[in-house]
Amino acid sequence: GVPCTFGSPALVNNILDFDDGVVTRIKQAGFILLGKTATSELGSFPYTEPTGFPPARNPWNLEYTPGGSSGGAAAAVAAGLCAIAQGSDGGGSIRGPAACCGLVGIKPARGRVTHAPVGDRLSGIATNGPIARTVADAAALLDVMSGYVTGDPYWLSDPEPSFLVASKERIGRLRIAYGTAIPPIGTADGNCQQGVLQTVKLLEELGHTVEEKSPDFSGLVEPFQ
Repeated sequence: GVPCTFGSPALVNNILDFDDGVVTRIKQAGFILLGKTATSELGSFPYTEPTGFPPARNPWNLEYTPGGSSGGAAAAVAAGLCAIAQGSDGGGSIRGPAACCGLVGIKPARGRVTHAPVGDRLSGIATNGPIARTVADAAALLDVMSGYVTGDPYWLSDPEPSFLVASKERIGRLRIAYGTAIPPIGTADGNCQQGVLQTVKLLEELGHTVEEKSPDFSGLVEPFQ
């Protein structure tokens, strides 16, 4: 079997003798699995420093965090240990590490990726998804991961065209909203805000319409309680 600790010292003896449905699909596609990477304890934190295990570090600067909870996966891809990695995301656990490490991370829609054989224990809030260095690589891995297993409580039909094909299509002008506040935490660091504004300028130069918005986040925490 393979240890499955979920980043918790309480589960160091949790040895599983079966594969997750996503791992099964990845193996069937011919991928070579290099190993498991670090996660925050029980996937609960936006940094990856689980008690009893070495902390994950950002390969761009070892003094910085790679984010969490899929920080180990993002760090491995950013460091060149692997081209792509699987992560899981409920409240940003793929997207945060991808942003911290300069990568592409996708949280798929509910039902896009199976939760078999264990099942969904978070009412569809969390799902598996890809982390990669390019949009095309992330799309290709999402194509592999996508699909349902009989018994899944919800599922989506296969995309047409595939995510990889769609990633190469030219897009028209988009309406894009952005914000620099992080409710209920506060305002983003000045360097982060500057990075957002630089991206806004680039998007406008590409012809897109970009507007600053402040959505109502008053009920943000409730789904996780």
